[in-house]
Amino acid sequence: MKETTFMERCKGIALVLGVALFGTAAILFSTQPAQADSGPEMTNSTGRYQMELATAIGSSGTVFWYILVYNTESGRSKFYYGSTKKGTTAASSQYNLPSSPL
Repeated sequence: MKETTFMERCKGIALVLGVALFGTAAILFSTQPAQADSGPEMTNSTGRYQMELATAIGSSGTVFWYILVYNTESGRSKFYYGSTKKGTTAASSQYNLPSSPL
């Protein structure tokens, strides 16, 4: 029969305790209900300037983004677009919202 050293015993005990702790945590987290909120997330919903950001990933993996900035007092808007390769650029004025869209 092979004699074990003190360090080998400590490693074995630590391994057993680690597995027990991980297993207990996994069971506890799996039995708790999910806290999902399906409602839209509103940020900066009040104030003079409001911004909306949309992103898309192209077939080549490039990330594109589109930003609309809207002045709630004057009704003016500015549209920006960009990508990870080219940076952000202001769109031509034909893509901006009219001052009185409704």
